[in-house]
Amino acid sequence: MTRSLLLVAIGLLLLAVGSTALSNGAFTATSANTGSSFSADANFPSACTAGSVSAIADSDTTIRSSGAAPSGNATSLTVGTSTGGTDTLFRALVHFPMPAIPSGCSLDGATLRMTSSSAVTGRTIDVHRATGSWTESTVWPGPSFGGALAGVAAANGTLSWSVTTAAAAIYAGSANNGFLFKDRTDPTITQNGNRTQTFASSEAADATQRPVLVVSYE
Repeated sequence: MTRSLLLVAIGLLLLAVGSTALSNGAFTATSANTGSSFSADANFPSACTAGSVSAIADSDTTIRSSGAAPSGNATSLTVGTSTGGTDTLFRALVHFPMPAIPSGCSLDGATLRMTSSSAVTGRTIDVHRATGSWTESTVWPGPSFGGALAGVAAANGTLSWSVTTAAAAIYAGSANNGFLFKDRTDPTITQNGNRTQTFASSEAADATQRPVLVVSYE
């Protein structure tokens, strides 16, 4: 082997043995011989083109404190309180398959969107991450759930909640039990009438109104 080839071979070996990858795409390399140590930096362009992916809810249901059967096959979901006949709390459970983020990309944000067709002004609807399992046949009180992730004022049309922290946990390996929606005053029953909101479900005839989870990446 010639002297020049030997030096190249030694240099490659030292680089393989002493290199340390850094999170920002740079690296350093140090030879085993401290008397001839060296370092090198390099920046590599990101392989990701920022964008977003989305998923339509694959299961959802309304559960009622009055003991009525859940409405897993209904075209709408109900959230809120009512004193019509029997004092009742209504909560909605919604589950989404997590959309795949392209290789080389990382989560930037996650937004959950629901379309309301019947709103009572002055109410706030909170979304929580469900921490227990459930099905469309689950009855009251439903699964356990965490603190409110976000809340929005009731209104007709498309409403959006940021659920980035919950999405990040699920992508990191936590169980995906979906989300629970409830009135912020729940479990207090607001007297004197109906205070419920109606949202399109995953069975809604208009596919554009069904619950959707939008995940952005970069």
